[in-house]
Amino acid sequence: MKKSIANLLKNTQLLTVLSIIISIFLLILLGPSLLFPKFSAWRDKTAKNDQEGSRLTAITENVTLLQQIDTQNLQLYSDLVRKLLPAQADELRVVALIDELVKRSGVSLESVKVISKTASSTTAATTAQVAPTAGSPEAAPKTTSGTTAAPTQAATASAFNVSVTFKGTFAESLQLIDLLSSTKRTMSIEKISFTREQNSNDLGVNVEFSLPLGKEAAVSPETKVEFSAADTQALKELLAKLTIDVSPTALPTGRSNPFN
Repeated sequence: MKKSIANLLKNTQLLTVLSIIISIFLLILLGPSLLFPKFSAWRDKTAKNDQEGSRLTAITENVTLLQQIDTQNLQLYSDLVRKLLPAQADELRVVALIDELVKRSGVSLESVKVISKTASSTTAATTAQVAPTAGSPEAAPKTTSGTTAAPTQAATASAFNVSVTFKGTFAESLQLIDLLSSTKRTMSIEKISFTREQNSNDLGVNVEFSLPLGKEAAVSPETKVEFSAADTQALKELLAKLTIDVSPTALPTGRSNPFN
């Protein structure tokens, strides 16, 4: 037996064959556990590199596009969009705009009611009573009372409403409505009603407006952006058409320190 084993060990060809068989067996047995993690890591790195390459391409294209845009015009377009659809409720500006429309059309403003949704999801209504003096600079809105209506269930406000009551002739009323197309603020007429004033040619008009609010869009540097020639032309037309605007003071009750 010992001689047989010794003879086998002296047979180099047999030992070589056995070594090869054992190596192949170990490779089949242990190869996946040794090679798969490295292969998986290499595949993940390759996929991540492809993603980063796509992001870099998109960012480069966006930077090139921004470099080609006139910064002055871009600022004008940005200001226009913010005025048309502000991200926050601009009740004071809207009341001032309505006062400007009243002066230009010649009607007599009776009242303005602004209904705004607060952060606590309640609807607050504020009524401003105005002396009925048509087209007079002294006919500025004066707040006389504030009331709180029933709570709403809206989590966030995407618009607020304004109810305006005024008196004037039919032509003056149409003039006020027509002036809305020249106002740098998006206003949608939800309801309009007319009543005939007794012993007068004037009409009593109540208009309910809906004023949508914009929303800041979250974008990343690699987000694909487009600013076509048609977009530029549309903004230029709006800039030429929308001419009525106001800039009410941030301190409607006056300066905090009148002596400074």
